[in-house]
Amino acid sequence: MNGKGFRGGNASLNYYSAFFNSYAFNYNTGRGGEKGESIADIPSTLTAGRGACANGGGGGNDIYQNNSEGSDGEDGGGIVFVSASAIIGNGNQIRSQGNSVAIAAGIDGAGGGGGGTIILDVSSFTGNLQLNVNGGKGGDQFYIPQCHGNGGGGGGGVILKSGLSGFPVNVTTSILGGVKEMDNAMVLFMMRLMEG
Repeated sequence: MNGKGFRGGNASLNYYSAFFNSYAFNYNTGRGGEKGESIADIPSTLTAGRGACANGGGGGNDIYQNNSEGSDGEDGGGIVFVSASAIIGNGNQIRSQGNSVAIAAGIDGAGGGGGGTIILDVSSFTGNLQLNVNGGKGGDQFYIPQCHGNGGGGGGGVILKSGLSGFPVNVTTSILGGVKEMDNAMVLFMMRLMEG
């Protein structure tokens, strides 16, 4: 179920050099990136901008989001529901991870997808099993002259199990947030600082 959840927002339609700082506006104005899909049903007048909508990520604004060289946000993990008397792990995984941003942006990187949800109504587990709802990695940006925005990592998801007891030792869980990528201009600055 990796990347089968809520859709990430699209990059801005246009580029404007003038500063525009708003939490919510119509995506078709081209003044910033689209918000990530979420549980909320929002009107078309509020589909873009830096403010997050319920459990979806916010889109960036103007030059801080795109500069004609931005990238789209990534999709989150889906929901996995298993109802069974037993799971035989055999060293396998059940995964619902957020997608990582693969495209390096010229100016501003996009956010990684949030981790999904695994819900287990299971009485017993035999064999090794890993449950993974990690968030996806944020996007790189490679504009060296200035420090622009790299993409934030997607948040870790949720793993739920029926009953009062926790998982046995043969079942491991991973609920990590995705890493944000390093701003290449900051890397260059730190290298020069260390050189003296």
